[in-house]
Amino acid sequence: MYAGRARPRSLSEQRRWPRFPPPDAVLEGLAVNPALPDDLLLRLIRVHGGPAATGLAERRPLPAVAVAGMAAHPDPWVRAALGANGAGGAEVRLRLLGDPDPYVRRQVEPDPRDGTTVEPAGPGRPRSLSDLNGSRGYDRAAILRGPLDDELLAWVLAEGDEYDLTDLAHNPHLPPAAGLARFAEDFRPHARLLAARDPEVGPGVLMRLLGDPDDAVRWAVARSPHLPVREIVALLDDPELRGSAAANPALPVAEMARRIGSPDVAVAPVADDGVRFVE
Repeated sequence: MYAGRARPRSLSEQRRWPRFPPPDAVLEGLAVNPALPDDLLLRLIRVHGGPAATGLAERRPLPAVAVAGMAAHPDPWVRAALGANGAGGAEVRLRLLGDPDPYVRRQVEPDPRDGTTVEPAGPGRPRSLSDLNGSRGYDRAAILRGPLDDELLAWVLAEGDEYDLTDLAHNPHLPPAAGLARFAEDFRPHARLLAARDPEVGPGVLMRLLGDPDDAVRWAVARSPHLPVREIVALLDDPELRGSAAANPALPVAEMARRIGSPDVAVAPVADDGVRFVE
């Protein structure tokens, strides 16, 4: 899940791609924003694919038209982001396996440890308390970030440790009416994270949590669609919270378009890739 802060380019990335543009937190946030319309997503890929690359790699789901645009993109870091995303199926993987850039190919090559290609996990059935019992590490986190049945959800809210609560706070399947606002005053920051997920939480509570001493709580609140719209827009200029605000699905589309910028290209469909960029 997008953390809300731009990830600096690694030294290996800087050596591999000297022209790789620096990341931009707002563009990365827009790339994972589920409310970003497809036409703006295509514009983002075409004009700002480099600064938004990390967000593009994390966007779920990635529309087919965006997959085609990224696969045909002239910049290898955008194609590598597509490989890291895992969208597009076997046909796209085969295309990327033949990419001239070795790092792009590496994103989709079979894992040498087990001879398989990593596939994104589907939502599957709701997990139960018996699934969680005895689980540890990544397996436990994967359970808590997927669909949960009512018994398991109630147990985690009542008995979960800080790691369980953090995973739950980042669960996209969390029921929208779970009464999570009661955690706003909890002494544990991992529990306060949950308050931002309650659709009935009041704007006053959210505004107070924007000043929380824990940065993860502030990032989560900046992404809450229950914040006043004017506050979400204002946070786009906050040096710490701008990425989370850009990922907020309540951000007005007009503001998304303004931040991406006026297009200087048109997007035209073609038969082979589904999309191509034309000047």
